[in-house]
Amino acid sequence: MLDVAALARRFGPDQPCLHWDLLKIIYCHECRAAGRNDRNLQFTNHATTPEQRKR
Repeated sequence: MLDVAALARRFGPDQPCLHWDLLKIIYCHECRAAGRNDRNLQFTNHATTPEQRKR
């Protein structure tokens, strides 16, 4: 799950958060250490339902 507030604290409030923007800054540390492709990431946006907002 992407924590947008943490993203803003780490990269600044003007950091874009679209898929292609995030691929530039987010990677798999384990894959990179093993020499594998570390940029093969997928992002899925799940909208919050009204029932989930009440929590």
